[in-house]
Amino acid sequence: MWSYGQVQGTSICWNPALKPVAPKVVTQAEIARAAIDLLGRSDSDAKDDEVTMQRWLSEGVGGVTLFVFDNFETVYSPADVFRWMDTYIRPPNKVLVTTRVRDFVGDYPIEVGGMNDVEAERLLKEHGARLGISHLLTTGYLRDVIAEAEGHPYVMKVLLGEVAKEGRAVNPARIIGSAGELLTALFERTFSVLAPAAQRVFLLLSSWRVFVPEIAVEAVALRPGNERFDVRGALADLRRYSLIEHVKSDSEDEEDFVGVPLAAAIFGRRKMETSPYRLDIQQDRKLLMEFGPGRRGDVRGGIMARVDRLIREIARRALAGNDSIESMLPVLEYIAGRVPRVYLRLAELVREGGLPESLDRANGYLGLYLERAVPEEKAEIWTRRAEIYRGKGDAAQELHALAEVALCTGRVEEMGRMANWINNKLLQLGDRKAEILGSFGLRETLRNVAERMHARLQGMSATDCSRLAWLMLNLGNAEQARDVAKLGLEKNPKNEYCEKLVERLGA
Repeated sequence: MWSYGQVQGTSICWNPALKPVAPKVVTQAEIARAAIDLLGRSDSDAKDDEVTMQRWLSEGVGGVTLFVFDNFETVYSPADVFRWMDTYIRPPNKVLVTTRVRDFVGDYPIEVGGMNDVEAERLLKEHGARLGISHLLTTGYLRDVIAEAEGHPYVMKVLLGEVAKEGRAVNPARIIGSAGELLTALFERTFSVLAPAAQRVFLLLSSWRVFVPEIAVEAVALRPGNERFDVRGALADLRRYSLIEHVKSDSEDEEDFVGVPLAAAIFGRRKMETSPYRLDIQQDRKLLMEFGPGRRGDVRGGIMARVDRLIREIARRALAGNDSIESMLPVLEYIAGRVPRVYLRLAELVREGGLPESLDRANGYLGLYLERAVPEEKAEIWTRRAEIYRGKGDAAQELHALAEVALCTGRVEEMGRMANWINNKLLQLGDRKAEILGSFGLRETLRNVAERMHARLQGMSATDCSRLAWLMLNLGNAEQARDVAKLGLEKNPKNEYCEKLVERLGA
């Protein structure tokens, strides 16, 4: 639908696409034809509609012309149509585009954000006064209206219109549900141009109106029995069309949370009743709900609390015999790829769940986390790996892991504790000690530990000196071991461990 008029000598061509559910003008050719049907073709115009439209963009229609395209997202391939107009428009003629997508940026973009609470409250009070319902608009009720309408001025006016009609402060959520026809045309038009994957994700989020981690929605695609689909692309499409909102968590994982505005969610629930994806979405929703509900303010806690809840639920179901841990591992592994700390939870889950080769699998998850861990975390991970190797009876790898702990830590006390663990393990090996020390470059790694500790000798206690001395003795360096034990006695003449070593090695 095109309108045409003149304002102070300027021609205005306006193409609003608001009311029709299905847009009638969606291609360059149809845009040109609609304009010519409205304005008529002069004798000098080309017979080709698009050529005529291109000349009008360059030269204007009866003077300087402003071409206005409202709800531009309804045309087919908005980016291509935008480039077409941008190619032919010439000053002083102008093109004004309103759109909810962000696939392109004009020369003078104007970002129209939502109302803040102060602006929304002022609008409500002014509109309420015009409707004669100011006495019904308490501070608490205004707050509820703003929250339910999410600052949408049109929806807020609809809410107050219903209040005026009822003569009482009606529940805002119920009003939005009953006033759906006012927004249905807009949502129908947008929904119809979404790809199937985006429709499915929109209906999923609409079916359970809470804020959930974006990565949790992505992980749903890995649900057992689900066909793979591009969830990340679907979420990007929904953001472009403003059908979802996202909130950035301020936790360490910094994962986005997504939710659907109330008015859009009500529309989505109606669409789901006839959707071919209904049964799949119901199964997806069950998995999504296991991450736990959340409001906008809950995103501060990040995703780890949600993952812990999911793991507890997986373990509970497995214990009850209703599901297997194995079937849910792909979902958790996908999340761990983006939030590495989840690998630590996976390691615990497979060990406690008694899965086949659980120790090897747990160790694998710890290794994946170790690749991404910051230096301060590595000592703890190597300690866990040492415990796994001890459970497997792999002495060489256990010793290697203990050495890595000593090399990662910056605390002298922790170095001494690891040296003591290493010495005790070497003692347990008995005749196998030489063989084990010769594997995996272990002897050289333990020498590095001894050198690192020796460099911190002045800050060590007498007991830690004895532990370093024993490590040196195990590596075959008796003379240096005796010197370190003597230094320990200087620190504490009554230290029995250093005394015994000096006696054994001679003065």
